[in-house]
Parts: sequence; C-alpha cells; structure tokens
Amino acid sequence: MKLMLKDIMPEDNTIIEGCDGPGGEKNLGYCTLGAIFAKQPKSFGFELIATLDLDTYRSYTFNERAVWRRLSDGTLWTARTAGCSCPQRYEEVDALDRLFNLDEVREEYKKAIAAGTGWPTPQEWAEFRVAVEAAR
Repeated sequence: MKLMLKDIMPEDNTIIEGCDGPGGEKNLGYCTLGAIFAKQPKSFGFELIATLDLDTYRSYTFNERAVWRRLSDGTLWTARTAGCSCPQRYEEVDALDRLFNLDEVREEYKKAIAAGTGWPTPQEWAEFRVAVEAAR
C-alpha cells in the first residue's frame, strides 16, 4: 500500500523552509517533497521512528531506510533512499510504503551483512528493530 506525498502535503507554505534558491529566495522548486518530508515529517502529520543506514562505510554515499508513524492513526510507513553526496536524502521519494512487518527490512539487513561491509552492525539493526516494534 502506497501513500503519495503530494496527497498529504500541508496546504500552507511552511514546508518550504530550507528550500533556498541560488539567491536565497524560498521556493518549493528547489526541494522535492521527499526531501522536505524527511526533514519535516511533523509538517505532514508524521514522526520519525528510526533510520537504518545500510551503507556507512563510504563517507560520500548513503543508503538508508526510515520508518515514520502517522500521528492521526498510528500506522507505520517506510521509505528507502540511496545516493552519493550530491542529492539530498529522500529527494527521489514521492510515496511511502505501509510497513506491516519487518520482513522486507530484515532482508535488506541480511543483504547488507552478506556484502561484507560491516554495516549496519548487529547493534544498529537491533536498535532499529526495537524502535520500530515499540512504535507499533
């Protein structure tokens, strides 16, 4: 089940904070909804529960899974982002996926461990899992 960010976007312009153009002007065109959502989930009616970095062994890349709780009904939603140092985290994300259980995320963790990078550590996985399960 997907939830499109454009469908939950706040009607006021408070979300354009941090979307500065080359001249310092505030403009939603300089940010994507995904990047704004990741920085300001409360503006969309969500709170961040946990993130799991699946690729921290290289300082110039990111590969992250996040879980948020919708404040209105307590449901959990998730998205994943990856890239180099150029894009903003979650800028390519236009929808959230409903998180019913941790099976998909557990598979991502197993693949990351199998890649032999050492990330995430078992402790990081445990902290992520505990935070998400406590949010249910």
